Order: sequence, then structure tokens, then C-alpha cells
Amino acid sequence: MPVTTKELYLEEMRDQGYSAENIDAFHTKMIPYVLEKYGVPKDGQLVEVGIAQGHCSISAHRAGYRNLAAVDYVDINFPRFLADYGIKCFNVDITADPIPFADNSVDAFLFFHTIEHISNATLILSEMRRATKPSGKCFVVTPDWRKQVKTFFADPTHIRPYDKIALSRLMRIAGWTNFDVRSFGTVFGMGRLKAFMYFPELAFLGPDILVVGKKE
Repeated sequence: MPVTTKELYLEEMRDQGYSAENIDAFHTKMIPYVLEKYGVPKDGQLVEVGIAQGHCSISAHRAGYRNLAAVDYVDINFPRFLADYGIKCFNVDITADPIPFADNSVDAFLFFHTIEHISNATLILSEMRRATKPSGKCFVVTPDWRKQVKTFFADPTHIRPYDKIALSRLMRIAGWTNFDVRSFGTVFGMGRLKAFMYFPELAFLGPDILVVGKKE
């Protein structure tokens, strides 16, 4: 099969130092912080949608989460994720196919910086809601178009930008009736100083959007 744009982009990311071996302090600190803040149990089923280089799942693993799985349509990192971190990976086209998890079986989904890479996210948001346990969560992170309009398309694999209003509407279309929408990420200065390491709530002032869906 021909090499996809995303495969080439993942290779380019590795060449620039963004790889499973080089996880930044923000992910290391804030992924466990967010999971714990919203009550995701460490023995619960945690699934990452669009795992890419694995920064979210690996950060969760380092914090003691062990029941990990992932779906993505690029599988070049799957063998490493399974061997090194026990992450069970599934090759799925999330824009066209259901995900391989039973109804009401997953404690939390991580959907970080993936939604902007696909043209239609309605199916995967609906699928995550179907598979999430009652009282379970989904965490969606994407650049805030209103704050990153000048830099959004610096990533050539970005397709669809969102602001908080559009993402809220999309969540409702996909069946989520209970969700919070917040800012997230690091702003200039705080990122360099790593102030979030000492005051993690500062991460909720950043240039991205964090949506936390809660299954009723």
C-alpha cells in the first residue's frame, strides 16, 4: 500500500524530536492531572483515539494507568506501544467504521489533537459516547481557532478548525448532553517557565480547547 500523508508526517515529527522517546513536560504533568481531576480510576479502561506518537497514553502509563488501548488508522507505532507499554492497538478508520469496544465498557477516552485532522468527527464522537460507561468521560482537545488562526495550518495535516461554539454544537449533534468546555494548553511564557508544573490550573488558560464529556 502507498505511504499515507500521516505516516510521512509522523516520520517528520520524529525527525524533529517529537517521538515516543521524547515526551514533553506538559503531557507528563497534565495528562495524569486531568484524568485524576475528573475521577478516572487508575484500574479503569482508558482508550486513546488517534494515538500518533503516544504522548498521552505513555504519560498515563507512567502515572500508573495500565488498562490501556488505542485506535488509529496509522499502525507504524503499534508494535512498540504493545511491547513497551501494554497498549492494545486497533487499526480503525474512525470516520467510517465503529470502534471495537462494547457498549458501556470504557471508563475514559482520550481524543487529543486528532479531531482537527478529520473532515467529519460525528461518527467517532457518537461511538465514544456509545462505548463510554455511565459516569465515564471523554476528553477532546483541539486548537482554538480564535487563538491560533495564524498558526493552525502550519501543520499540513490539519483539515478542520474549531472554536468553542462549534465544538459544543458538534458534541450535542453526536449525542453528548453533559459536557464542559474549557481552554487548555500552555501560553507563551508559561510554556517556557513550566509554571504548570507547580500551578497546574494555569493549563486551563491556554490556546487549545478541552471538552470533557460526561456520560449520564
